[in-house]
Amino acid sequence: MLFAIVYTSESKFDFDMETLKALMVQSRVNNKKHGITGLLLYRDREFIQVLEGKEEDVNNAFQHIKNDFRHKSVEAIFKEPIERRYFPNWSMGLCRAEKVKALEQKSLSDLKYDKVTVYRLLNEFKKGEI
Repeated sequence: MLFAIVYTSESKFDFDMETLKALMVQSRVNNKKHGITGLLLYRDREFIQVLEGKEEDVNNAFQHIKNDFRHKSVEAIFKEPIERRYFPNWSMGLCRAEKVKALEQKSLSDLKYDKVTVYRLLNEFKKGEI
């Protein structure tokens, strides 16, 4: 059975595009090894990330993130079984959240209180609308 975790976190420092790209390269290597797919949104020191794969692998990746010195205030929005992957071909996709219209007036951390918006965003990404 597949499992997904969506979480928000804050970065302890700003990520410029070069730092984000380096993070993505490393994440893709690690995720590919463990069969994890997903998406990372970033804006103004805030992250929201989707991790999907086998439950044990996803939980291990999430625990690693919670222990990462670059993150603080790591909080799961939801952890649940899924029938299929939203991002089956992405070992990790990246989107700068300022490009997402639905997030223009929201902090990424606000999404932990808005599961409906999270699902809508996932569907928009899946369809390629964002």
